[in-house]
Amino acid sequence: MSLDTEFDPSEGLISPDYEKLDLQLPERAVYAFLSEARIGSYIEIRGGKLIGHLPTTMKNIPIWIVNDDGEDVAVMEASLGAPASVITQERLFAYGVEKMLMISCCGTLVDMPENTFLPVERAYRDEGTSAHYMPASHFIELDPKPLSKIEALFMDLGIFVEPCTT
Repeated sequence: MSLDTEFDPSEGLISPDYEKLDLQLPERAVYAFLSEARIGSYIEIRGGKLIGHLPTTMKNIPIWIVNDDGEDVAVMEASLGAPASVITQERLFAYGVEKMLMISCCGTLVDMPENTFLPVERAYRDEGTSAHYMPASHFIELDPKPLSKIEALFMDLGIFVEPCTT
């Protein structure tokens, strides 16, 4: 079966809020592919508070709230692997999240300044999960408006920014 016949835009049979948790999340969230200890350090610095847990097959993932200039932001450790990560994201959206910033860290194959921020401007679709969310294509282009805001913010902070393809 080719990729173009696998995409089905109809609503799924199972809702991502199937657990019916008593959880109302803010509109914005940070989904971090970082260690629990690193996230905990950030939460401690920002004075965050634990508001609940999202149960997964591996563990109950803590959900934290931090205040960013008067607006609450949910912060959560990301699940590894495309299927686990995507279902966790769907569950966050089902409980109120509308905008999500995904962050991680990585190495590079070329020289660049340490702590360079690498916002993704497009992604190569080489796995099956994304085929369930939109029609087939080799790449997905991300919305350039948030990218330009991120670039401007980091440049104002003196942090080198290099948009990339992943």
